[in-house]
Amino acid sequence: MRLQIYGKLSDAERDVLVKKLKISDNRVFSTIVPFDLSFRSCIGAQEHFKYDDKKPVRNIGLKKGEYFSYIEKHDLLLAFPFQSMLPFVDLLYEAADDPDVLSIKITLYRLSSSSKVAAALAYAADKGKDVLCLLELRARFDEQNNIDYSEMLEDAGCHIVYGLPDHKVHSKLCVITRQKDGNISHITQVGTGNYNEVTSEQYTDLFLITSNEGAAQDAEAAFAALRIGQFPPVAYTLWLAPLSYKDRVIEMLDREIAKGRKGHVAVKVNAVNNLDIMEKLIECSQAGVKVELFVRGICCLRPGIPGMTDNIVIKSVVGRWLEHSRIFKFGEGEDERLFIGSGDFLSRNLERRVEAFIEVVTPETRAQINAVLDALRNDREKSRTMHPDGSYVREPGGEGTSSQDALYRYFSTITVDNVNELTAPRDDEQTDKAPVKAASSYGRSQSPSDNEQKTKGSIYRRLLSRVKRKR
Repeated sequence: MRLQIYGKLSDAERDVLVKKLKISDNRVFSTIVPFDLSFRSCIGAQEHFKYDDKKPVRNIGLKKGEYFSYIEKHDLLLAFPFQSMLPFVDLLYEAADDPDVLSIKITLYRLSSSSKVAAALAYAADKGKDVLCLLELRARFDEQNNIDYSEMLEDAGCHIVYGLPDHKVHSKLCVITRQKDGNISHITQVGTGNYNEVTSEQYTDLFLITSNEGAAQDAEAAFAALRIGQFPPVAYTLWLAPLSYKDRVIEMLDREIAKGRKGHVAVKVNAVNNLDIMEKLIECSQAGVKVELFVRGICCLRPGIPGMTDNIVIKSVVGRWLEHSRIFKFGEGEDERLFIGSGDFLSRNLERRVEAFIEVVTPETRAQINAVLDALRNDREKSRTMHPDGSYVREPGGEGTSSQDALYRYFSTITVDNVNELTAPRDDEQTDKAPVKAASSYGRSQSPSDNEQKTKGSIYRRLLSRVKRKR
């Protein structure tokens, strides 16, 4: 056995590892090349080095058979890792068991090694649904995993498409088609993160699920194009990169520029480097528009440059969970437009990938998105503000203002019954407040029949056994 250390480590820290692992000094190596840390859990840690246990809450209050009827009348927002991804898995199972459902189409970028989403899709195909899975085989570090799943899902009866030759399909898009009483209807889901139950407990992400027919038609057109190796066409309800994302963002920014000092832009992304977008943000600032950028990673735009970016504030939040959601807000009050989606302000997302974005339109879901932005604004504990020289500085006196803690408390209380009543999270709420324990989608009277459970379990076991054989 040997110990490989990436980067610089103090002698004291090195001695602790050597002692803990019971390894000799001549088996310790240092490197500047990153390496896989997936085995890190074998090293024990003292309790005060660990975070408090905070599991995603399964609290939306819907049970099997209620998803379609609810979503036909209300948009549904899921916020990870505060809420569980299992309601989305339940939706797929409900679609599989619904005799009126004709098809399920979905883009798959990263799946967990034991994917409940994949098992649900396999189950739907087994139940006779037309299931189309577009797998991106070039998802970095997940290439082999996706190749394995493409074979397994095809064996299960799903139709498999492998994306475009020169552009990664990075969108998080799903559309379910139903035919009832001769009428066609759809449920469309657009997300900021992957259909991965493991990372949904580690990354902050958002799923919006809607019965909006405009969104469904754009999604159907996207799948029809991707199925034959073409870009999704210019869309009108959704934004679909590479043909209708960058232009829509610039259009929204121009809309705020026209308002001058009454304009407002708030964007949460992982990174910013596209020159056209940065130049347009500078125009916003010069026109007096208030610009707030929440950028977790690299940002090639500097705020506070006189005559250029005076009206731009840039903050980075790095906390317990990886900030991964993308939110775009243009305007305020009745003039406000809100969008979420899968791409950043990077040139690769704007020009060289297939991405999907959707407008958040219902009062309930808009309130939840604004609660996320408010929590980020108020965070002085885990955020750092960029200065004009490019340095980041943490504001003093921010203890107890963590946006992630506030949002965990906030989303832990949301159910379909009280979503209209909730207000934005407050900084002064107790951090140890217990979440509401509403009925989960795996409880109460919605338990599947014995035969149904045996069928689902059999398909799930077959899928997982294939995963294990592949590995």
